[in-house]
This record gives sequence, structure tokens and C-alpha cells, in this order.
Amino acid sequence: MSKRPTMALKVVRNLQLTEHMRRVTLAGDALAQLPADQESAYVKLLLHDERRPRPLIRTYTIRNQRPTEIDIDFVIHSPLGPHRVGRQR
Repeated sequence: MSKRPTMALKVVRNLQLTEHMRRVTLAGDALAQLPADQESAYVKLLLHDERRPRPLIRTYTIRNQRPTEIDIDFVIHSPLGPHRVGRQR
């Protein structure tokens, strides 16, 4: 099995969909490497948390895909958690 490439992406948009759902748009030229039509495919995100020595690794589904952007929907369970990385942007 080949290892998936690591991509450095930036939060470029942040949209509150409902009280408990947030859509975060990640962008980066490296996304052009992804095959087209990857909506519903999964990605693993490394989420940096200043309280931890190592990033959290979480799996998310790609909601929408464009050549250099992807949208990922986060469920907001509480004020703390992985989604807060996108919330702060």
C-alpha cells in the first residue's frame, strides 16, 4: 500500500451551517494532486493543539472539492474539540 502524500493546507473560509455544524474550506496548491470527484472520500487531518506535544489526527469526509480547495463539515459537540482549530480562523 502506498503512503498518501502530506499536504500543508490553509483555512480560507469558515461557515456556520447550523448551531452544531460548521463548514471549513481548506486550500492549497497541493490539492491539485487529488483525483477529481473525491467528494465523500476521506482525509486525515493533523490538527495542532497548543496544549499537546503532538497534533491530533482525525478522519473527515470531503464534502465538496474544487481544484485547489476542499470543504469539510465539522460537527460541534462542545466549545472544545478538533473543530475549534477551524473556528478560530
